[in-house]
Amino acid sequence: LHHKKGSILLSKVYNIYSTTLLKNNQLIEAAKNANLAFEINPFHSLPFKVLSLIYQKTGDRSNELRTLVIGSLLEIEYPKVYALLAKFYDQTNKDQAIKIPIIQRWLKLESDENKISALKIELNRLKTLIEKKQNQFISEKNIARNHFSNHRWEEAVDSYSKLNQWNMMDASLYLELGVALGKLNQSKKAIDSLYSGLIIDHNNPYIHRILSNYYLKVENSPYMSAIHLRHYLKNAEK
Repeated sequence: LHHKKGSILLSKVYNIYSTTLLKNNQLIEAAKNANLAFEINPFHSLPFKVLSLIYQKTGDRSNELRTLVIGSLLEIEYPKVYALLAKFYDQTNKDQAIKIPIIQRWLKLESDENKISALKIELNRLKTLIEKKQNQFISEKNIARNHFSNHRWEEAVDSYSKLNQWNMMDASLYLELGVALGKLNQSKKAIDSLYSGLIIDHNNPYIHRILSNYYLKVENSPYMSAIHLRHYLKNAEK
């Protein structure tokens, strides 16, 4: 096949082929074809679904999170991506509170009554757990933002990391953690934090703007930059 950018038909071929290769556990070739499909049409969710499963199989947690979140941005009515995100946070045993917005979106799309019942039980369990931590949450938030305001970046990272274990609705706390990590030159962790913020608020324009600039200037990926720029422009004036 001759790779011709802009060919939607060719993109579909690469998507189908990458899915077949993934089923046959040919991960390198599957990733290669998923990336070709992505370069032709960066606004289609399927390459990100394939890549997230490849990263899951290879243990690349950071890229697994990125591709899952972008997949959920591009196809917001696909329940499987929320199931995979919930599984990601179960397996990494981090920031369980963030499962609340994931489960809430998943519930709106799920049609299986048994799954709905199980999800509601888990949602109530998490809400009860987090409500017990609200006094601690408010206190820790004040401490974290004091460190942030005074540019005490290491202390800020420590405080925000503790705080976000109980953060189910404030994307700005993940944004601020990402900025603090960036100040300490921990770029990979900073990007992970920003994507966690997008799980809470898909439309946060500040996070999308930072990610758009990052992919364009640091990773030299205009396609990834374009995804976040589109979301930034869409939500900047709201």
